[in-house]
Amino acid sequence: DQPIAQALAEDHINDVLSNAVALGAAVTAFYVPEVYYLDSIGAIVISTYIVYSWLGVGKEELRKIVGVQA
Repeated sequence: DQPIAQALAEDHINDVLSNAVALGAAVTAFYVPEVYYLDSIGAIVISTYIVYSWLGVGKEELRKIVGVQA
């Protein structure tokens, strides 16, 4: 398990999820104008997910840097 490979995998997962949520929210908002705010809600949800997932990665890498073994 290479740390760089794990970080890239996490980044690719985040890309796929963010693109899927953005596309789904934008298409839904386009076809159902009453829910125009759905695109913004989708952006907030995926941004929150990405922040928390990268905080987890950062915390794990910080533990490795300071020498704490998991």
